Amino acid sequence: MADIDKILHDVAQKTADLAKLLVKKYETGAVSDAQTFLQASKADLTRWVNALELRHIDKDDFASLVRGEKDLAEMHSLKQAGVAQITLDTFVNGVLNILIDAAFSAVGI
Repeated sequence: MADIDKILHDVAQKTADLAKLLVKKYETGAVSDAQTFLQASKADLTRWVNALELRHIDKDDFASLVRGEKDLAEMHSLKQAGVAQITLDTFVNGVLNILIDAAFSAVGI
């Protein structure tokens, strides 16, 4: 079985790099917001990664499920800092894409 904690660790590292690029001044808040989202989604992500690994769902289904979690990624720190909505959306979409790629890599897809 894929190690969800390793996946989340990899996502956190890559998310920090993304935050440096997109929201330099607010990197710490962005990373914190992303961590909060990942922890809030961990149970669902574990279930979905296992289903993906067992081929009960395909890549498109998995990606759709992850992208459906977008509303959970509220990014409170970045909103309070007044970061533009387009930058918020770009950051959230980047985090979701990093997560999808990390899961695919972990299960060998």
